[in-house]
Amino acid sequence: RAIVALLRERGVTPALVLDEGGAVVEGAVPGVAVPTAMVGVAERGVLTLRLTARESGGHASTPPAFPATARLARAIDRVRRHPFPARIAPPVRALFATLAPHAAQPLRTVFANLGALAPLAARVFAGFGPELNAMVRTTAVATELSGAPGENVLATTARASINIRLLTGDTAASATARIRRIVADPAVEIEVRHGSDPSPVSSWRGEPWRRIATAVHDALGTDIVTTPYIQLGASDSRWFTAISAHVYRFTPFHLTRGERDALHAHNERIRVESWLNGIRFYRALLTAS
Repeated sequence: RAIVALLRERGVTPALVLDEGGAVVEGAVPGVAVPTAMVGVAERGVLTLRLTARESGGHASTPPAFPATARLARAIDRVRRHPFPARIAPPVRALFATLAPHAAQPLRTVFANLGALAPLAARVFAGFGPELNAMVRTTAVATELSGAPGENVLATTARASINIRLLTGDTAASATARIRRIVADPAVEIEVRHGSDPSPVSSWRGEPWRRIATAVHDALGTDIVTTPYIQLGASDSRWFTAISAHVYRFTPFHLTRGERDALHAHNERIRVESWLNGIRFYRALLTAS
């Protein structure tokens, strides 16, 4: 954020911003066998809500009928049982349109005709696994939990953090209002800890996009299809949308399923060949005429 503030003060408007994001993958989209360079043209917003239930406390040997921990658990389960509706945002529609010629039937027809089929397709795609589900809906999940300080003590305060990732078109305000309706319990306090709306959407047409696609073709492989998509996580690129209309999220490494699963996990790794090809990509991007 500080870098962007300084660049703005200096009157700098980047023609192209490229941050971490999608990678070259295979099998990320059902029915598509060709390797795809997933270039994020937008990223989801991030919102954290804190749910708090309170009671007078006491000894665990004489619990009340509905302790704070049970009230909190009910609220969490209501959030889980009422997911945000699935829908096809414009960058996701572009993803499927780009990959339609490379998909097997009947998915090729579905991908190429998402107009009338979009509501049904969104619900179907949501069932294909966590990654596709996160591309077609705002997600919400309980993460941090806290209760009593000891095993024989009633919790006077039970808390949970709900981490929400906002799909393009949703906002922190609209998501907070929905969670309040779903929890539907005035005894559960809902506090906005921090939040930011989804980023603007950068164009997947024009010279900046062609520069990225050309670098993928020249450095990573002529068989790779470059496609727009929504970056599922958050990156520092969101700050640069204030000074550039061409902000993209792409890590130029060919990652296997196992390497993707190991991100931020035990034995996170990358093959040397993929690393070196990524360096070639950056060189091609910087030297393209």
